[in-house]
Amino acid sequence: MVWLADDCPMIRRITKARLGVLGYPVIYFPTGSVLIAKWVTEAVERPSLVLVDQNMPGITGIDTGVLLRTEGYAGRLVLYTADDSRVIEEEAMCCGFDAVIRKPASAEALAEQIAQVPSNRAA
Repeated sequence: MVWLADDCPMIRRITKARLGVLGYPVIYFPTGSVLIAKWVTEAVERPSLVLVDQNMPGITGIDTGVLLRTEGYAGRLVLYTADDSRVIEEEAMCCGFDAVIRKPASAEALAEQIAQVPSNRAA
């Protein structure tokens, strides 16, 4: 199960379709705040991978990731962003992210990059 937070409906649809081709079921959220609310308030199937956009209304992708880690998420956490700033990448990695994937990414590129994301994190 993959959770995807991105404020752009077109990116959510494209990414969901690309991940679907790879066999990943996807639940998507329009903002990081909505994703966090779902995590803390509802007993739903927990994701093994979370992809978050950096630039969303409300809280940023990095802030979303920090909150998820604080709330006990120990799965793979990826910043999925069009921002090519090295500073953003370094900040994400320092804040508990496992990887940064640049968008747009083809299904093949997503598959390759997701496969490289470490899956063993101490809870």
